[in-house]
Amino acid sequence: MGSGIAPPESCQHVPKCFSRPSSPLLVWRSGTLVHVAKLLANAKTLPTHSVNAAAIAAGKTFKFQVENSKGKYFLGENGMSTQDESKALICELAADVLKCGGKGFRNFSGDMLKLAPSNASGGSTGWSIDAKDMINWSAQKEMKFSLGISGSTDVYAEVCPHHFTDHGNAKAIWVV
Repeated sequence: MGSGIAPPESCQHVPKCFSRPSSPLLVWRSGTLVHVAKLLANAKTLPTHSVNAAAIAAGKTFKFQVENSKGKYFLGENGMSTQDESKALICELAADVLKCGGKGFRNFSGDMLKLAPSNASGGSTGWSIDAKDMINWSAQKEMKFSLGISGSTDVYAEVCPHHFTDHGNAKAIWVV
């Protein structure tokens, strides 16, 4: 790994920056690129919290997948779900703003929100991706992601136990 290695430009000011999720896991620590296996050998150097989502996702694109007992679905156009991965919107996380299809989402209000990207200039904040690639939104406690009401295939963010009985989780499926 020689001394000429520099962190990716998007990671210049991030203390812990992972390389591509599909590559061997590397972390930028104290001016040096370190393989995670070396960090595992010394548990004192491991972070006790999940890695910052922006560090994992910086410059990476992914597809927003919702999984529940009906199966695995992707977020498609206008907030509709699709099982055809080729029709899924491409998403990216910039700081804590999620954009899919180049547009952000409205702010969460009430107990559920259809995830239809609509805001090209910004979007709601509080989005993150954890170390297990799970997508989280801190707009409400215990946020879930579900598919439609009465058989609809719309994708919702919700905290609403009376409309949805089949709550799901969202996962980032990285685009290589």
